[in-house]
Amino acid sequence: MFDDTNIMKAELSTVRTFSPNNGLVEERRRQIIEATLHLIAARGIQKTSIREIAKASDMTIGNLYHYIGTREDIIYLAFNQGISQVRGLIKEINGLCDSLEPLGALKAAIDLYIRYHHANWEGTVFIYKEMGSLAPSLRLPVIEVNSHMHDAFIRIIQKGCKAHIFTASNIDLVASTIVSMGDMWALKRWQFKKNYTLDRYIDSFTEMILALISCT
Repeated sequence: MFDDTNIMKAELSTVRTFSPNNGLVEERRRQIIEATLHLIAARGIQKTSIREIAKASDMTIGNLYHYIGTREDIIYLAFNQGISQVRGLIKEINGLCDSLEPLGALKAAIDLYIRYHHANWEGTVFIYKEMGSLAPSLRLPVIEVNSHMHDAFIRIIQKGCKAHIFTASNIDLVASTIVSMGDMWALKRWQFKKNYTLDRYIDSFTEMILALISCT
């Protein structure tokens, strides 16, 4: 079982490795993270053992510990990777707001956001499933990036309202709906996939949002 209190220690120090090959360490850690997210998405942290992670990573336990210091390090590394990816996504969406006209920016941002969750659904499930049990040092970055993602969509909608392309009495709620429904594609993919392909889900959801805020 994982001790969540020790994950804070992993964040405050460099994760130990016995390998001097940085490229190999990065590759092996990515391998470990992918295996861990797959197991946790299916079973949760507390039911996922280090032995199972090693087996899913095609490593022995000894080999796995060659690239990380503790099993709590694995959770921290997985968490940190997810947060870094979302921060990059926020930067891309803000870039769309700056470079495209509002309608095109909103369509592209919704498409980008939902496709991110499609490609990284295990990480999204991990965050939602374990959020309440993680140490505050790990919860706070999630709250931060979620707020910044929300603000990125607000920027696009506000820009469209100023240009009289959109009209919205509650921009905050519209942005929250976009973020939540993007997450839902990952969290309830098993349900949505009964009636939607990824492309159809994106098109239908985008059409619904535009119907709510279109000036025409």
